[in-house]
Amino acid sequence: MAYPRQGLIRALRVARLGVSASMGVLLAALPLEGTLGVAPAQAAPGRALPPVVLDRPMRGANAVRALGGRLAAVAALNGRSGASLQRLLTTDSTAWVEPRGRVYFVEPPRAASAAPGAGPTDTSPYPYDQTFLLHSRPGAQRTIYLDFDGATVTGTGWNQHEGFPTSPLPPYDTDGDPGTFGNDERDLVQSVWRRVAEDFAPFAVDVTTEPPPPDALDRTDAADQVYGATALVTPSAEARTAACGDCGGIAYLDVFNNVAPSHAYYQPALVFPPGTSYNAKDIADVISHEIGHNFGLNHDGTTGGVTYYPGHGSWAPIMGLVYGHPIVQWSKGEYTDADNTEDDLAIIAAGAPIRPDDHGDTTGAATSLGSGGSGDGTITTAADKDVFSLTQMCSGNVSVAVAPVPMSPDLDVRLRLLDGSSTELAVSDPTSATVSYDVASGLSASLTRSLPPGTYYLEVDGTGALDPATTGYSDYASLGDYTIAAQSCAPSTFTLSGAVRDGAGAPVRGAVVTLAGATSATAVTGAAGTYSFTGLGAGGYSLNGDAICRTSQTHYLALVAATVSDLTLANDPAACEVTTEPWIGGTSVLPLTGDDSSATVALPFPYRFYGATYTTAYVSTNGVVNFGAPDTAYSNTSIPNSAVPNAAVYGFWDDLLVDGSSSVRTGTSGAPGSRVFVVEWRNVTSYTDPNARFSFELVLFENRNQRILAQYKDITPGTLEDGRFATIGKEDAGGTRASKVSFDRGVIVDGLSLRMPK
Repeated sequence: MAYPRQGLIRALRVARLGVSASMGVLLAALPLEGTLGVAPAQAAPGRALPPVVLDRPMRGANAVRALGGRLAAVAALNGRSGASLQRLLTTDSTAWVEPRGRVYFVEPPRAASAAPGAGPTDTSPYPYDQTFLLHSRPGAQRTIYLDFDGATVTGTGWNQHEGFPTSPLPPYDTDGDPGTFGNDERDLVQSVWRRVAEDFAPFAVDVTTEPPPPDALDRTDAADQVYGATALVTPSAEARTAACGDCGGIAYLDVFNNVAPSHAYYQPALVFPPGTSYNAKDIADVISHEIGHNFGLNHDGTTGGVTYYPGHGSWAPIMGLVYGHPIVQWSKGEYTDADNTEDDLAIIAAGAPIRPDDHGDTTGAATSLGSGGSGDGTITTAADKDVFSLTQMCSGNVSVAVAPVPMSPDLDVRLRLLDGSSTELAVSDPTSATVSYDVASGLSASLTRSLPPGTYYLEVDGTGALDPATTGYSDYASLGDYTIAAQSCAPSTFTLSGAVRDGAGAPVRGAVVTLAGATSATAVTGAAGTYSFTGLGAGGYSLNGDAICRTSQTHYLALVAATVSDLTLANDPAACEVTTEPWIGGTSVLPLTGDDSSATVALPFPYRFYGATYTTAYVSTNGVVNFGAPDTAYSNTSIPNSAVPNAAVYGFWDDLLVDGSSSVRTGTSGAPGSRVFVVEWRNVTSYTDPNARFSFELVLFENRNQRILAQYKDITPGTLEDGRFATIGKEDAGGTRASKVSFDRGVIVDGLSLRMPK
């Protein structure tokens, strides 16, 4: 479903903020190198911006020579000594000085070789109509505003020195419709917000997607303690070209605490995601990096001349090169050959203070969970420990589970079970490891122990893993939010069950419910819409419900006992409609076999598709019917996409194989005016998994009032037959408009019939 953009083009609130004499300006961009030149100082009366000292942005030895005797004063403006600034400019090719003397860095976009791909869609845990009303710490005096819906940037350093356009910058857009935010786009916005909020979880700062009032961002003077920064996410090629030629984002350094007029002058930070090639993790990592520069952080590199440390193992520093690592944290340069040992956390805390401790650090100050209960908390410093008490009512099991946030957690949990004298009875601290570029294992902690009656204590702490110099990380920035659940007299194993309903409360048949954690399993709901997983042990789990033509929902649970968790999958009529139809099947076998083959088919009637009429279709082994030209593309993409195939209907676009046990068939039935044409892929297999065997068909109708029908049978749940690597939908000839039913979602179930959107 598409939603109207909230404030499609707004005037960015960029007034009344000021400048501090500290760390300088960061521009995450790639401008052309300026020529030597010094402009005369132009100090304005009263409260003014810094004087102009260069006639254009400059870097390296050229900047040092151009500044000449002004170097010490410019260094002081940036909170540095003259020697420090000179060393920075001559050793870091990304460091520049803008005309008013502020330092910035030139950051190229992500290299194509570092791209992990679009990745799976992150489903939204909040209603879609709340996407632009999200707050991580409502009521905090500091704010980080994530702006996705476009803005007009005027009166800033970007405009004055970078030729930045004053025309409205477009909203973030991936579906070719900048006038609305569709569900996929709202999924991404929510995912980005959750990830950035976790990076700043230890601090008293509200990360929000709701446009703040002006006084929540502006800072009038040093006495004003309510202020913040903006990260504007826009695909504007005009703005990117003007600011940097090609870059992933731009931001000034150490301007978060500035007062008027400089605060507005050095806002906002901007992120330029190129099309759909940046996924939610990429965008969130860039935002945290750029806002880190706003707080005053420099790049994390090496003494050997590497500007952005690429990380090691599962870990990378936020201010380094973070792409491809599931654990991304603030840093103080504990890795080998680090060139930057500044204390990231202390520098950020100078602008957004560390949050007050929410739970006591000792058994005497423990938060009670009674004889069983749940809670949440935040580990805010390496020294912070949150302690909870649990009353054991019998001789039997005590079960405890602690889980960090499910998406890009910064916190690696260590859990200790203590007795009344603080003696350790058990500890859980699994070693983290990479599951994928976006997921790490071993960050949760859980334990079950048999204990006599009494009061016991549960200590939650952040921990490190392996060697922070070469293979892991310390507990320095292992910080963030978590949930805890504990149960006395707990069973050894238990059941998680529930019902899946649609937006009207009706049961959803064919919903795919996936459990991930200590146990991984998949269930498909029947007519009653129920699911059940048995034999579970204590631990942190992710529970996702997904169904075709429905929005998905994810719950994150710390489980220690039998639990009922219902899921609501709202109807998504813009995507498709589930129906009940008989299987039609084809009668004529096409001369189409093997891998990546295409056959030309004369249509039995002129077929109207996206405003054009076709008499010929091209059928591929890879589950696609297109009307433009033969095409055998086997690597599916999200749609719309200008790359071929286009003018296509995607029944199950994946790398399929038609072998000796398979066939592709066509058939025609009905009287003129109401004829039906079917293309059936019968008992096909997969190029990558020869154990796969399933069938599907696409049905085209001469009657233009009848929407395309797609049907599926012999689907085995939990395998690639469920569509987890497939595209389903239709797309126009230019690849600019599409109706995407599913992209890499495992929601195809046996016996499914669906009508595609008109």
